[in-house]
Amino acid sequence: MKNSIPILLLLISTLFSCANPDNMSIEPIDKELNERLITGDRLRPELFSRTDLLQYYQVADAFISTTYKLEDIGKANTFTVFFYNKKMTVDYSENLYESVRDNENGAISGQEDNLLDVITFQKIKGSDDKLLRYRIQYNDGTPVLDLKDTLEIKE
Repeated sequence: MKNSIPILLLLISTLFSCANPDNMSIEPIDKELNERLITGDRLRPELFSRTDLLQYYQVADAFISTTYKLEDIGKANTFTVFFYNKKMTVDYSENLYESVRDNENGAISGQEDNLLDVITFQKIKGSDDKLLRYRIQYNDGTPVLDLKDTLEIKE
């Protein structure tokens, strides 16, 4: 795949979406850990996958557009982004490192009811310009939308 092609993640419009995008708030749960999960810096390779990359965000209201470059994803087979409902009483970063390290699917332990969306991009073997995109949207911990499609990356 060409390294300079951005992947535009048109990510979520949730059941809790707002009518006024000016009030939208999206923040990394732990900006430093998100960066380390992409680069692999200071992470033990036997505990953290370099082929299945993860990212974590919290959302107050949502219509989200975030850009990653294919070069950021590197040689990973999959790239998964988790979105959690932002709550004043919840500090997701407290359990984030352990959840990334210990949970096979990467979800934050004990926060299933706050999970809004999970979007996974998977490279298609033998294709330089196509990715599979899986999206699961949740409401109170229950999947309400499960989509799969193919993206064609163009210059």
